[in-house]
Amino acid sequence: MYYLFDQQLISTDNIINSFEILMVLVNKSQRRAALFYNEDDEIMLLTYFFQKMKRVIDLTMINSEDKIHSIQDLSHIYLLTKKFLGKKLFIVNEFLENLSNVSKLVFNDVLESINRSIRQQSINIYFTKPDSHKTLLNYVKSKIKIGEVFQGQNYNIFADKILYFLHDALKTQIFTIVFEKDQSDNLIRCIDEIVGYVIFMNRTNMSYYFNYLKNIILLISWPYDKFLDKYKELENVIYDRDLRSLIKCRKDKEKIKNLIVKNIK
Repeated sequence: MYYLFDQQLISTDNIINSFEILMVLVNKSQRRAALFYNEDDEIMLLTYFFQKMKRVIDLTMINSEDKIHSIQDLSHIYLLTKKFLGKKLFIVNEFLENLSNVSKLVFNDVLESINRSIRQQSINIYFTKPDSHKTLLNYVKSKIKIGEVFQGQNYNIFADKILYFLHDALKTQIFTIVFEKDQSDNLIRCIDEIVGYVIFMNRTNMSYYFNYLKNIILLISWPYDKFLDKYKELENVIYDRDLRSLIKCRKDKEKIKNLIVKNIK
């Protein structure tokens, strides 16, 4: 992107630099306007400049390869605008609203991209090895770590969304598998490691989902001769549709169905 500034052509792809250049131009124009124009003209001038910046932001966000840091740039632009305009901030309400909308869109795009990647990785996990889940879990950890650039509630939303995507993808994949004994053992190790990570990260909102998933996994792996007692313990904890699905994941599913029919009223 190029700017003609004081008869010098300046090139920059950094949106913050672009915005700072614009602020200098606006400041120069405002000083001139104060000598020759009235308040309405000043409003028109500011509106014009910030409409141009809106276009710059829209184009930059479309082409951005690092969308997480682009969101941070948008927050920085908001603070710069607020500091620069002060009491005149109301003049650029449309620009500020666009900043907010673009931030939300980019934020959701980032999360959707992560969700797609988690789902794509999960469909190749069959728990045939003790570390089958490691690559996926490390990916999730890395994305949550990157999200630390957000603060407060935005980080909480970001981290919890990613963990929920992980929960949902694993649950979906688990229900496609009929488990051998070694697979179910690996599955238990997988969920134990994930639950430990969730607790370590203090993501208390997500603990319920992974503990729920762990109960499903326990019933998938529970020995036949002890299954009935465990089933009675968890039948009011796990949704009926999930109970039906998890039974299909067992090699002895027909025997389990008969066991339940005979003993559960």
